[in-house]
Amino acid sequence: MDKRIVIGKIAGWVTGLLMGALLGPMAEAQIVSDTVPSESARDTVMMPVEMVPPALDTSYFRPGEDDWNLVESVLKNQPEAILLLLKRGANPNAKAEGGMTALMFAAESGDTLMVQLLVLNGADLEATISEGTTPLLIAVLNGHFHVAHYLLKKGANPDHIDDYKNSALIYAAAVNDYEIADLLLFYGASDTIRDKDGNTALMTAVYFGNLECADVL
Repeated sequence: MDKRIVIGKIAGWVTGLLMGALLGPMAEAQIVSDTVPSESARDTVMMPVEMVPPALDTSYFRPGEDDWNLVESVLKNQPEAILLLLKRGANPNAKAEGGMTALMFAAESGDTLMVQLLVLNGADLEATISEGTTPLLIAVLNGHFHVAHYLLKKGANPDHIDDYKNSALIYAAAVNDYEIADLLLFYGASDTIRDKDGNTALMTAVYFGNLECADVL
């Protein structure tokens, strides 16, 4: 058997034990059943020995400020620390400066595992910042298909409209992300919503010359 595959299986087994210990058997089972493959997850089997994550680093934690620590752990891409902090009672919906939540930062990063951990522990799918942007809109704007898929599967509103009167489908059309556009349509996104200038997603795709997306719409 390929040595890299063995290493990947061991890494997955260790991660499973960690999740089970911190979240409990029920949460662990839910994580397994709800997992959406991400790019980082697919790359696990190719991880050489020297890239196996080190022991949990909590050196950046501020004593008594676990809400801040949670956001910082997301920014540092530390899923083990996120698990620990959520178990200790950190608020998954606490907002950082600017109104961003931990889930928004996770959606922006494209890390599906961090998104899953936060959602399964009560993170608000419809939390917004001042412009009316939700975690789903952030995932779409950054082209993170797997994150968008997971959020939609867990109930995120595909037709949320931000303060600029744009929906996720309009944003996907603007950046020519036809895969995400197709995903949004599958989850019931409306193709008749119009932005502040009266343009639908199809009209937006045509305006920008995004023919692949226009074909999907």
